[in-house]
Amino acid sequence: MTRTSRPTCAPNGESGFTLLELLVGLLITSIVIGLCAWTLRLVGAALSRGNAFTSTQDMVLRGAGTFRRDVERMQWIVQGAGGRGQFAFIGEADRLVFVAAEPPYPTEPGLFVIDYSFTRQGLDLVLLRSRGLFDPAARSIGEQAMAEPALIFEGRFQYRFSYARPDFTGWEPTWTLPRRLPAMIRLEVIDEGSGGQVMPAIVVQPRISAERGCTGPTAATCSVHSKGEIQPLPESLPPGRPAAGNPDDRPFNHRGR
Repeated sequence: MTRTSRPTCAPNGESGFTLLELLVGLLITSIVIGLCAWTLRLVGAALSRGNAFTSTQDMVLRGAGTFRRDVERMQWIVQGAGGRGQFAFIGEADRLVFVAAEPPYPTEPGLFVIDYSFTRQGLDLVLLRSRGLFDPAARSIGEQAMAEPALIFEGRFQYRFSYARPDFTGWEPTWTLPRRLPAMIRLEVIDEGSGGQVMPAIVVQPRISAERGCTGPTAATCSVHSKGEIQPLPESLPPGRPAAGNPDDRPFNHRGR
């Protein structure tokens, strides 16, 4: 005689779950919850990376725009007289200082010293921009009083300035020609981890190509007649001879118009 199995029933006659069935159900539920939590973590990490990338790109674009505008407004300011005259400019691989003309908006108009330099903050290397009112009587623009610096770039980057030779034949890491100015200025932002560029190098050519008033009757030097080099005006050149181009486009110097 064979026995047939009967489903287990509760004392009140209703069928229920066995302990094994409950354990299996709990196991499946825990697996599903674990998969959901893992998926949510992946989504959160992706969002964090996306936000960080967006913030970095926004910082890079704003910093590049600021740097480009500053260099385009760079002025050919001569400090010193006669054979001691040289341009108010400092160009090194890790520092850039020059005089720029600020527009009337959003800041006060006038000539300001712009100082770009680097500093280490923890694991990040920070590119700072300082600004101060240009003082023609100062011995060096690198020693003038500056306002609180503003952050331009921040991150695990390396920054490198370089300077195009006047004849555009190459780049120099340090500018060593005090009586000339570079044809272009380049800023590279490099990722410290990969060694690759965070963005294409920023290459800017100043809009100004001579000192304001260098062809005037009181000018002692004029780089227009010497291919960009500070030299005393030749005696054969009549004072006040106009330079090529529109005279209204001539740049400022610290002596004014």
